[in-house]
Amino acid sequence: MNCRDVQRKLSPYLDGECETEQCTILETHLKGCKTCQKAMQTLTDTWELITILPGSKPAPYFYTRLKARMTSEEHKEKTTWVDRILIPTSAIAAIAIGILVGSIVGRNGEWQPDRPLVEDDIVDALYLDHFDDFPSASLGDALFTLAVQE
Repeated sequence: MNCRDVQRKLSPYLDGECETEQCTILETHLKGCKTCQKAMQTLTDTWELITILPGSKPAPYFYTRLKARMTSEEHKEKTTWVDRILIPTSAIAAIAIGILVGSIVGRNGEWQPDRPLVEDDIVDALYLDHFDDFPSASLGDALFTLAVQE
């Protein structure tokens, strides 16, 4: 057992949580290692200082608030990326498709699957033709110009 392993087990050793075989190995190592002896002494001194410190009283209703907070956090649902991204994106896509299909069917009175979807149908469905009313050199005119170029 190396010094790193021994120093990790010093606290359980002081608490009496070590198995007898491990205790024997630790004690043997501590007898021959000055570094681990110093770490053991530091830990022992720290525990002694902690016991000297006066105990402090928690704020009023601390435990009640802590318990309420713990129970409320237990009941919170954990959200995944599906809940945060996939479901809203799917809903938006479904709405956009519904608007597009509804606009085409509503304007023509019936669905015409044999007729290909043309750019004018998409512009009409998304109300992009409303940009035509903007004066030249306006933001609407620039957006419309960019949309037509693509």
